Amino acid sequence: MTKMRHINKVSTLPIIYTLIGLFLFGSACTVKRDWNNPFDPEKSIHPGCVDPNAINFDPDANIDDGSCEYVWGCTDEFAANYDPNAFYDDGSCICESYLVSDGNSYCQSDLDVLQNIIDISDLGEDYWWGVYSEYLSLPLVDSTIAFILFQAQYGGSPEDKMITPLILGSQLWENSRLVEWDCISCSLKGVIPDSFQHLVELKKLLISDNNINYLSWDICDVILNLDEFDISGNEICEEDSYPECVGPFIIDQNCE
Repeated sequence: MTKMRHINKVSTLPIIYTLIGLFLFGSACTVKRDWNNPFDPEKSIHPGCVDPNAINFDPDANIDDGSCEYVWGCTDEFAANYDPNAFYDDGSCICESYLVSDGNSYCQSDLDVLQNIIDISDLGEDYWWGVYSEYLSLPLVDSTIAFILFQAQYGGSPEDKMITPLILGSQLWENSRLVEWDCISCSLKGVIPDSFQHLVELKKLLISDNNINYLSWDICDVILNLDEFDISGNEICEEDSYPECVGPFIIDQNCE
């Protein structure tokens, strides 16, 4: 008589369920830590200066204790006493060179900014002589005829149309620096360039009703130092065409 062996098969399902339960229980009990939270009890608190622009910046600090110290000095790189370590301008900048006209002196770096804007806006000597030269290059046109054609089109000679820095809008200068500039409806166009940051003594800027469509990201120090500022009535329509510091002033733009 053949004897049958009985083999007890042990089910693995209870084991699997047990492992899953342990995993879920362990996950539920795990506390997710916010390692950026300085008040985390398991994270050490290190008070100090957290601003990398400060001279006493502490890379290990995670709590700002108000101890940050900064270098004050001349921040205009075109000035004779420019301090590359200065973070805040203290108004001590000295012009490297000056233009003397009608008994007054003008900081050359400020004049260079205005000239830059003139060139961008096609208001200066290079542009108008270029227009005259185009007439002169026409067949059978000599200098006299070119002048007549220019005058008929633009109502004057090339010299009459040229704008120089000291006659660009209404200006107020103090201690050889430009402190107020009113250039409403001055036919400005295009970009307010990076060089604008060198007008460190400017306190009043009115450049509304022009065709400006872009502001350099480097002009915030100047803008934040102004007592009066108006840039309405221009064409600054795209969000990436001006820095955040100018945002509150971007109103009534011609965007159609």
